[in-house]
Amino acid sequence: MLDEREAAALAALLQELAVRVGDDRLSADARRMAEALHERLAGVGCSGVTPGEYAEARQDRASGRDQAAEQRDDAAHRRDEAAEQRDGAAAERARETHRGQEAADAADRAFHDVLWEAEQRDHAVDQRDHAGEPGDGRDSAAERQEWRDAREHGRKDRTVLREHWEGAVHRQRAAAQADE
Repeated sequence: MLDEREAAALAALLQELAVRVGDDRLSADARRMAEALHERLAGVGCSGVTPGEYAEARQDRASGRDQAAEQRDDAAHRRDEAAEQRDGAAAERARETHRGQEAADAADRAFHDVLWEAEQRDHAVDQRDHAGEPGDGRDSAAERQEWRDAREHGRKDRTVLREHWEGAVHRQRAAAQADE
């Protein structure tokens, strides 16, 4: 079995022999064998030097391969840059989502703390009123009733605020999960 270079050289020699012999039965056989070898080499992809091939033709082939390689490299570089940009954008979106979640969590904690402190103050006043402590001496029954009414109104307001806040937090979390 011949390797690519040997087959290319033999094909070139057979073609040359067919040309020199002229129109004879031997030249017809030489041409057929040269064509068969060229067909086989075309299937393999001959990259070696073919006898009789000019240096310019080899340089043209090499230049064509180099240009094709440069085009592939440029395309790969553009794909890499696009991938880096997509990765950067995705990382920034993740950071932004994280910052937004942290801000929402901080606001949620602050809101919860304010409600908790208000409830503790109301509880302390309720205990004082039920214990019958005179406070600072200026507390009258009417004032105590006003405080109770204000506390009750404050409780209702806090309940409405809490329900609204919990609904907003639930909607934010659902939207964040939908984005993921």
